[in-house]
Amino acid sequence: MSGGTVSHCAVCLGVYGEPMVVSSSLLGVEMVTRTRWLADHRVVAELEVPGGDEPHPHLFLAQLGAGYDYSGMLGYLPIFVARWLRRRVRNPWASPTRSVCTELIVRAMQARYRPNGWGMLDPEATYPSELLALCRRLQYFEMPRVSSSDD
Repeated sequence: MSGGTVSHCAVCLGVYGEPMVVSSSLLGVEMVTRTRWLADHRVVAELEVPGGDEPHPHLFLAQLGAGYDYSGMLGYLPIFVARWLRRRVRNPWASPTRSVCTELIVRAMQARYRPNGWGMLDPEATYPSELLALCRRLQYFEMPRVSSSDD
């Protein structure tokens, strides 16, 4: 619907030396091992914050167990139509306690990096492709693509 090549986003964190992935999916905000996550997902791009200034894990871990924002996902339809009409609207059905994948990441990154371009994103109306475009614009390092089960 967004016209991008990216349909989902997640964040990889080191937890006790183990690479883990935190994402908001249909089951809500969950954390799984990176190996397990790669078995079910195809990685389009992997980015790293420059200078090793990574987001604090607690910004993501505090959201574990929160539900998926099904109504907020439906709210992307009016956003899509409004953008097509060159208008701005807020997501009319976004939940304050649940999130979709981009919302989880944008909110955490805004808490850490608001002055660096993150403040311009609306967490409840950002598509994964827009998130990827911002990371590239901010010159986050694109790491070599990781192989996954779909390759």
